Amino acid sequence: MPSSKDRSPFVNAETKSQSLASQRQYQTDAGITELLLGEQLSEVIPGYRSRISQLEMALDIELALKTRSHLIVESGAGSGKTLAYLLPVLMTGGRTLIATSTHTLQQQVQDIAVSLGKIVGHRSVVVIKGRRNYVCPRRLLNPEVAAEVSEKTMLRLQQLQAWWPRSETGDLTEFMDIDVDDDLQEIVTCPAESCAGSSCPMIDLCPLDRIRRRVHDAEIVIGNHHLLAGMLRSDPLDVLSGFDHIVVDEAHRLPDVIARCETISLSSDQLRYLIAAVVREAGRSEVDSSRLLDAAASLEYVVVATADDSSSPVLQRLAERLQRLEACVSEAAQQSFKFRNLLQRIGLLRVTLGRLLADVDTGSTHQDESRRTGFHILGLHEPVSRSIQRMVIGSEATWVFTSATLAVNGTCHQFQEATGMQDVRATLFPSEYDYPNQASLWIPDISQPSESAHIPELVRAVLPLLGTAPTLMLFCSKKAMDEAAALLAGFDGLLVQGRMSRQGLVEAFSAMEKPVLLATQSFREGIELAGDRLRLLVVDKLPFPNIGDIDVQIRMTAVTLSSRDSFRDYILPEAVIALRQSFGRLIRREHQRGLFVLGDPRIRTHDYGAQFLHSLPSMPVLTSDDEAMTYFQDIVNEPASA
Repeated sequence: MPSSKDRSPFVNAETKSQSLASQRQYQTDAGITELLLGEQLSEVIPGYRSRISQLEMALDIELALKTRSHLIVESGAGSGKTLAYLLPVLMTGGRTLIATSTHTLQQQVQDIAVSLGKIVGHRSVVVIKGRRNYVCPRRLLNPEVAAEVSEKTMLRLQQLQAWWPRSETGDLTEFMDIDVDDDLQEIVTCPAESCAGSSCPMIDLCPLDRIRRRVHDAEIVIGNHHLLAGMLRSDPLDVLSGFDHIVVDEAHRLPDVIARCETISLSSDQLRYLIAAVVREAGRSEVDSSRLLDAAASLEYVVVATADDSSSPVLQRLAERLQRLEACVSEAAQQSFKFRNLLQRIGLLRVTLGRLLADVDTGSTHQDESRRTGFHILGLHEPVSRSIQRMVIGSEATWVFTSATLAVNGTCHQFQEATGMQDVRATLFPSEYDYPNQASLWIPDISQPSESAHIPELVRAVLPLLGTAPTLMLFCSKKAMDEAAALLAGFDGLLVQGRMSRQGLVEAFSAMEKPVLLATQSFREGIELAGDRLRLLVVDKLPFPNIGDIDVQIRMTAVTLSSRDSFRDYILPEAVIALRQSFGRLIRREHQRGLFVLGDPRIRTHDYGAQFLHSLPSMPVLTSDDEAMTYFQDIVNEPASA
């Protein structure tokens, strides 16, 4: 990480333009300006038009890359964020890793990079995914595997074996003939601890080895956040080193990804599944089962005891019994392929338990108290901010963090705290949309979200609007979504998440004239509902993280241990960002208009409501049902070409 003297101080939206103007001497050419304001890009990027905020963002990123200064950038909706960071990356030179959040976005970034190459010069671009996306030929073609799988999995395995020789990449996400389930994926992919590497007899056929070699030679590598998190574990794919620049797109998701990847967990279910598998295989095979069964029973006894007491001495006994079982399974593994798989599972569980034992006395472990039986222990070895700092420093690259939703109350302070990037300059670029004239907010007068009448009253409030224009209703829980779906049963054009695939829902929404799509918060980002067709967005309540979720509890504990307030510094900012993301589904084009309905009166009655309102784009707030109905009818009556 550059020293503080190498970084510009934090600047907000008001001082951004002045800062840029005073630093123009660092710009050595006008190439980016000429391209973004000229006509060339429209020849390779359909629908391209110049945007001032896009130009300013691109110049700011170019400045950061040339001066080797880290940068945090919020780029408002419609400002052309991807192009704004890709252009300076391609024109500055050097090797760049771009990490985004989904496979779909990886492909989109690759497509734009290839298109830009036609103008700024070709750059070698490679997309890389995690290990579990690539077939391991040694495991796929192992005859012992075929002898020990179910009939259903056998059929899928045979289909995969027929497909694999025709694949250029060995990427399972390209295997569309069947739905690749977890069982099949576990069989045909190879975890790092089991990989023989260059000594593997099938190394010449290994897709992962081929992608590694391509990555080492590539100028632009497009990965994802989970792959980026691998840098914290000594780069398990051996490809994430030697970069000059690292761009983290959709950066608001990075802290959660790092937290999940760095959280270690052990549950009674994991151990009981292991015990059951050992007992099952002991009965099927010809190995001496007496010692195996005795070791399994001994482990089961301590698993039961740990449900009531997960103190360090009890966990230590658990580790001893697990080690004993490992020794027995190791002997059996000499005779059975299945026992070799079990041995790998035991090894992973023993490492996890060892790490939890190291953390249990520091207060950084957490037990899921919501479980009625058994136990689930989790630990976060170090604060997420420290993990990200370690990753940034270790990379020796220049980092750019960017997203459309990083700011809370007009600053990126919360993101800087969460990532340990307090000294990194942050800039905010506004959206290109005219929200005061394109959108309005309506908060209907209904019951509190905690009351049983909340969802029925929300559905009743918006019912006159449904079926008149394309609508998306987002719910913070599946239970609430299902309740609304039951109330709307038989409604023409109703689409419900879970009743068909995600892609199927998107295609059905595009094909229908006036669809009403009900979905959970997982639909608040990463989807495109037929461009500018959406007219009505309904969010059932303020999207606070579920504090019953063990992952959320771990993050709250980590924040508290760092002497910060878990609600003010984690729960509330996460909810504000989530609401901004939800709103971002509504307006996707310059000419589009829409109504945003928030079914949560707390935004008016609670002190924290002001933070939500201030973080949303400026737009009229409708004060009555009649005003909302009139406004929406005006939208519906607009000519299609408006």
